[in-house]
Amino acid sequence: MTPALGRPPVAWDVGRYVSVVRAGFAAGYADEPGAWQLLGSAVAPVAHTYRSWQQFAEDFVAGRELWMRTAGGEWSGSQEDTVSAVRGRLDPTNGESPWQQVPWEAIYQVDQRIGGR
Repeated sequence: MTPALGRPPVAWDVGRYVSVVRAGFAAGYADEPGAWQLLGSAVAPVAHTYRSWQQFAEDFVAGRELWMRTAGGEWSGSQEDTVSAVRGRLDPTNGESPWQQVPWEAIYQVDQRIGGR
């Protein structure tokens, strides 16, 4: 649990987990079915914690801000850049945003790719 948030930073942790899985897949450490299986394990904690992209986004930004306090100069991206990127994904006029293309409710539906390939 993160005292500053009053709960674990699930959105931030899952975002970092997804990045690691993507990098592992790109580097050849996981094949596609294995990567989907790993990503599938992140669905339940997210689905149980949040009820919308907005809630997920708010927690992601808060988790990243806490992380930045300890990361210091190790990371080149700014918190303002993250906030701007999140706003862009939440913008209902942004047809390119995956958060606009996939409704939040899809998280509660079984993904046939996970474990099915």
